[in-house]
Amino acid sequence: MYWQKKFSLFEDNDWSSAMSCNRFNAIMHYLKFCDEQVDKPAVEPGQPGYDKLYKVRRFLSMLLPKYEKESISSQWLAIDEQMIPRPEDTPYVGLAQQAVTDLLQSYGNKGYIVFTDNFYRTPTLSLKLKEMGINSLGTVKASAKGFAKEMVIPTKPKPQRGTSDWRHCGNLLAVSWFNKAVYFLSTVHKPNYATNVQQEAQVISRRSKEGVVNIPSPPLLKEYNKYMCGIDQADQNNRYYSVGRQCKRWPPRVVFHPLETSIDNALKI
Repeated sequence: MYWQKKFSLFEDNDWSSAMSCNRFNAIMHYLKFCDEQVDKPAVEPGQPGYDKLYKVRRFLSMLLPKYEKESISSQWLAIDEQMIPRPEDTPYVGLAQQAVTDLLQSYGNKGYIVFTDNFYRTPTLSLKLKEMGINSLGTVKASAKGFAKEMVIPTKPKPQRGTSDWRHCGNLLAVSWFNKAVYFLSTVHKPNYATNVQQEAQVISRRSKEGVVNIPSPPLLKEYNKYMCGIDQADQNNRYYSVGRQCKRWPPRVVFHPLETSIDNALKI
């Protein structure tokens, strides 16, 4: 679109005088981030030691230490999936729980609390993080293996909005809540509010046909909403100011996505 004259927004900058469309496409076609003769693993795919990301490993090796160095850490950590678009629009999803534990290897027994959504969360992951010395809170799918099936909210008849239930097993708390059916797992929260918590702090505002109404909410809901919203905002900003370009090869897509995230991080820092 930058080379189409009908878009008057770009005429003043005159992109076509700086680079032709054919030149840009040629650069994208030959754009690489590795030396195949040097960086290609010596072992075959599927064998131990094979690096699936070797084509972008140099870029990631420069970028990821910068993330760790500039990170502003607090007690609350949030992990959320970010899908890099593929031509067929079917993102690869796998090894989700291993991704969480790998990211948190150096955070055990330091007082951190990790938030995730139901893409990752299972009872097994919650207990694994607890063994690592990390408390956690997250939503979970009702179909998750090991989740208490008696807590699944029926579709008919629908319960009253704000209805909640909970089960406790050792360090693990499971909570169901109905505005739309949502399920939580936590190793850090209590099932009920403390006796000194005011009544107005035990409700949350939601829209209805009658306007905005207050409905009861479990103690962990407000903290989940508070600490997961930053991830959603980052995703939104990346969509607004995307630098990625359509490309059939996967390495440019993997590189463009962290670049978008880096721009947003730089703005925040």
